[in-house]
Amino acid sequence: NSVMQFIVDNVAELSSVELSVTQRRSYYVSFTTQIEFISNRLYMRKPTADYSWTTFIEVFNYQYWVLFILISVIGVVLVAGFMVILSKLKYDFASNWISSIMSGLSVVGLGFLDLDADLAVNVDFRSPNSLRLLFFCVCMFGGLNNEVYNAGLTSQLTVQKYHPPINSLKELEANKKYQILVSDGTADVDYFKEATMESNSAAKRIWDNQINNNKAAYVEGVLSARELILTDAYKVFFGSVLSIETGVPEYPCLIIASKNEYFKSATCLLYTSPSPRDA
Repeated sequence: NSVMQFIVDNVAELSSVELSVTQRRSYYVSFTTQIEFISNRLYMRKPTADYSWTTFIEVFNYQYWVLFILISVIGVVLVAGFMVILSKLKYDFASNWISSIMSGLSVVGLGFLDLDADLAVNVDFRSPNSLRLLFFCVCMFGGLNNEVYNAGLTSQLTVQKYHPPINSLKELEANKKYQILVSDGTADVDYFKEATMESNSAAKRIWDNQINNNKAAYVEGVLSARELILTDAYKVFFGSVLSIETGVPEYPCLIIASKNEYFKSATCLLYTSPSPRDA
């Protein structure tokens, strides 16, 4: 890059920015002590929002829905059992007791469906205590679950959810439609070049199949990679977190990163080797 060239040509004695340490650069320049470590990720164009019918049930986890179904089934069985038992007893209060419970539950259900609790004012409670307590509990916990579900569903539909098409080097190596991009002359290239099947098989295969002797895999820098990513959804840039997430305005609205992070490389300032100041 231009900073490296200035140092090699003795136009400048010390670089103004930190660069990663590579063996190739060490042949021409010297490095100061390390300033920081930077890690790398895979960067690509943001895909379209991912919606499906499962969004409506993903508001709660599966344990909740299993418990909800079990309670509903058990409740229906118990009510049906009580109805059978009381009908066989043939007591006068049986029909009134059953009708009071069913009318109360029906009003609760209709109230939730219509999102209107005014229907409850016409419920004829045969028992002044137990049935009103039952009605209150069903309304309170049912209303609480209803509001929590509505709030969760609103947040699910408001926040756009997407799944990065590539999350790791293994996925990138397996999906032949995507082309990796690396900055020429950086430690990113050496990461793939020095990989072996024993230490990093995915990086080794990517070097052999996508990078080595392939001019399309090399870019001059972050800005060049940015243009290619935004214009081609099948371009994936292997770059440092610092350079992308602080220097590219489209991140994370139009450009996103993979979940996995990769090797940490040291960054230092460069100076001429040997420096004129050493004499």
